[in-house]
Parts: sequence; C-alpha cells; structure tokens
Amino acid sequence: MKKILVLIMCLLAMPIAFADYYADVVVDVDSAGFVSIEGDTDYPGLLVDNSEIYTSKDKGVWTLRIEKEEVFSDFFVVINLPSGSSLNYAKTSGTFRIESEKGLSVKSFGSNEPLSVVIQYQITKKGGNYVWYVIGGLFVIGIVVYYFMKKRSKKEEVFEDEKDEETEEKKIKEEEKEEKKEAQKKIKRELDEDRIKAIKPTLNENQIKILDALLEKKGEASQTAIKYMTEIPKSSLSRNVELMAQKNIILKFYNGTSNFIKIHPSLYKEVEE
Repeated sequence: MKKILVLIMCLLAMPIAFADYYADVVVDVDSAGFVSIEGDTDYPGLLVDNSEIYTSKDKGVWTLRIEKEEVFSDFFVVINLPSGSSLNYAKTSGTFRIESEKGLSVKSFGSNEPLSVVIQYQITKKGGNYVWYVIGGLFVIGIVVYYFMKKRSKKEEVFEDEKDEETEEKKIKEEEKEEKKEAQKKIKRELDEDRIKAIKPTLNENQIKILDALLEKKGEASQTAIKYMTEIPKSSLSRNVELMAQKNIILKFYNGTSNFIKIHPSLYKEVEE
C-alpha cells in the first residue's frame, strides 16, 4: 500500500518537476525577417541574435513562429514587429494583447503551459502616394517648360543651327582627343580582394556562401544558379540577397526570363595593364 501511495505522489509531482522553465524576453524582428531574442530565460537556445530560424515568407506575408513543447512555469514575451507592419493573424499560449503606440508589438504572458507564438504580418511601404504626386507634378511642369522652349526655339532656329554645328565640331575634336588618350592607356577592372576580405566578417554564413559563389562565377550569375551552388532555401536566399543589395555588396537585375545578381561595382578596382 505504501508503494502505491509513493507512486501516486511521484506522478502528481511530475508536472511540477518539469514545469521549471521561465522566460522574460523581448523579440525584435527586422524588415528582412531576421530575429533577435534578448532577456532572461533558462530555456536552452531560446536567445538568438540576427537569426532567421523563426521566420518564413509566402507571397508577401511573413510568419513568425516560436513554439516550445516544454512547460514554462512563467513567461512574458514582447514581440516588436518591423516598422510599417500590419497584423494579419496572431495566436499565442496564455494571454496576449496588441499595442501600436510605439510601433506594432504583441505582448504574451502565461504560466504552467508550453510557450507558443504564431504571428502573420505584412510590411507596407510608406510614401507611395506622395511619390506619385511628385511624379505627376514634375510631368505637368515638364509639359509647360517644353511648350515655352519650343515656342522660343522657333524664333532662334537659324542662330541655334549655326551654334549647334560649331558645338558639334568641337565635340568631335574633343572626342578624338579622348580616344587618343585612351588608346595610349589601357586600364582593366578587377575585384578588390582586400575590400572583399574586410566585408566578409560582417556577413552571416548564408551571405558568405552567396559571395563565394559569385566569385566562383566571375562576379555574375543567375539567382537560380546561386541557389543550386549554395543549397540555400529559396526564401532564405531572397532575404539574404535583398539585405546584401541594401549594403551595396551586390546588384540585382533582370535578364530575359531570370533574376540575376552580380558583385557591386564598388568592390572592383582599376588597374593599368
């Protein structure tokens, strides 16, 4: 009988024994999907810096998913979403609330249950309408200027023709001089290895793989080729390419039916042969 009572007490104590994790953390998500988690916790590996293991993107919709099956005795989690974000869906364990006073954030708190945070959001680019107003205004101003310039040019047509001929002759002579100078001096462009070495420590593992693959392809390749060379997932590749383009490490361009990337011209140097 005593053994049965001891067994029952052990079974009742098991949930308490296992509910020994706690978390009081802040989750910061940037516009490229990279996540940093800081704060106080005893859960192994929960704190990360500039990681993309918790985010994914599908057709413009980002998903943040942090799910831990172990029981947390107490948790308080603040998720700060990127500037310009709009919330599509939010579900967390415990209780949560949404705040938007200083940017969009979700706060979740609870006790004696697993930690689970699933948030879907989109990032809206600001200032789009303003740009179109500026373009429209410049277009109208351009039409007005063109009208007055054309009217004026009719009065000075003869004079302008003579002046244009003289200008063209001078231009031709200047071009001939420049061509002679260029013929005397041969300059080639090559990658600046010192700059590339200096940049690599600032990149994460996937970004270094992309840069090395471009170097292997002599500075330019399709995004599909880079994917197969590095074995980086498509969504992660796109995020890292966008981030590297923002840092002026690579350039993106479209060639026919494929997206291409190449090493940024600022990483080249001119060398006389």
